[in-house]
Amino acid sequence: MAAAVGQSTQASVTVKGHSQTRRVAVYCSHPDEMQIAPAHFTLVSNALTELDLSFRPLVPGRLDVLVHVVDTDTRELIHALMV
Repeated sequence: MAAAVGQSTQASVTVKGHSQTRRVAVYCSHPDEMQIAPAHFTLVSNALTELDLSFRPLVPGRLDVLVHVVDTDTRELIHALMV
């Protein structure tokens, strides 16, 4: 994602559920610059869930943001991506 300092850019990504339904939370490496909705949801097995990303950089330059989807019960990493 690319944006000028102080301006927002939106995108969405889909996450596919695995063999079992899980309660998950989404975390990112730069929460001041990347907002993700929904932050907590149920990832239904074999279904697609859309995550809305909103990126607003605070400083100029390249920034790699890591996004992790984590099972809230087992703390297992379910999905990871770099934006």
